[in-house]
Amino acid sequence: TIVLLYHKLGFNVESHPIIILVMLYVLAFLMVSNIKYNSFKKPELSKKMNFHVLVTAILILISIAAQPSIVLFLLSFLYVLSGPVSAVFRLKKTRQEVTKTRNVDT
Repeated sequence: TIVLLYHKLGFNVESHPIIILVMLYVLAFLMVSNIKYNSFKKPELSKKMNFHVLVTAILILISIAAQPSIVLFLLSFLYVLSGPVSAVFRLKKTRQEVTKTRNVDT
């Protein structure tokens, strides 16, 4: 998607090889790391859906149809960032729980 985004914005891919190389190494590291990502294997579509979720899904589909290269890059970028961000929140939560249990024990 980065190549499509570069083409859409009028940049030359050959002029920024370092950016693509860094992105490649970061993605390779995230693929082999223990950082957990949300899986969309079991979407619960039979569950009653909130109206705001439905409107958001429709707006995302419309924006993908209007500007596919930009929106697909942004969605994939947000998904890549969601793993490390959620790992930081999980780490912070477990540290708070450990601190709570230590305070209760003393």
